[in-house]
Amino acid sequence: MVAGFCPVINKARRRGFAFLSLNYFSNQELALTLKETTEDIMKRFLIFAALFLILSAQANAIPEGSVQEQEESAAETLEISDAIRALLKNDSTLSVGAQNVGIFEKHNCIILKGSVKSAEEQAKIGKIAEEASPGMKIINDTKVR
Repeated sequence: MVAGFCPVINKARRRGFAFLSLNYFSNQELALTLKETTEDIMKRFLIFAALFLILSAQANAIPEGSVQEQEESAAETLEISDAIRALLKNDSTLSVGAQNVGIFEKHNCIILKGSVKSAEEQAKIGKIAEEASPGMKIINDTKVR
């Protein structure tokens, strides 16, 4: 290395701006400054890497039992949907359209969608869904045609 002027970003900040100055360094001072700068960059990188690893580990952590609870909830929802579907299919007084209404579950609600022949069928479908799924909110979004 050659002694001489070297651009340096001053650490003191004025009005939010860092400023660049040319400082004269001897060979020994220049080597020491470069070593300190390299060490500072390495420290910052290692801190950043450690924080990144910690945050990514926390983001990927799965609370105990949550997967099992979701699977049980999904299985329970399927059982409720299947029970409603079976009750609708077994009711011969309902039209084919009423027996084939869509049954969806979202946020602890059962949503019924499709078309039926009369308001009586619409009410009957809602009543069947309420009986098959106690404690769940029923949204009867069927249309009379």
